[in-house]
Amino acid sequence: MEHARDPIAAGADSPDGDAKTLHIRCGSDLMKPLKEVGFSGDFLEYSDALCQGPVLTDDTWLTHRAAFLARGYPTQSHRTGGNPRQGWP
Repeated sequence: MEHARDPIAAGADSPDGDAKTLHIRCGSDLMKPLKEVGFSGDFLEYSDALCQGPVLTDDTWLTHRAAFLARGYPTQSHRTGGNPRQGWP
């Protein structure tokens, strides 16, 4: 971050300043630091570790995925209240 922060603090453009940028991250740990050092793009947290769990192609995939995540990460399951479709379009 210092590599980017120092030039930005000295008046240089941010590395994403001349392009519409979406920073996609598997957590929110970098959202605040990116803004603090001067990055200007939008931020999207996508916290579903798709490299873990069942791979299904039928219409039940989301229900199975939610069950897998609830079993594997029980402290996080309160976020959906047990509804695997909450937060999905």
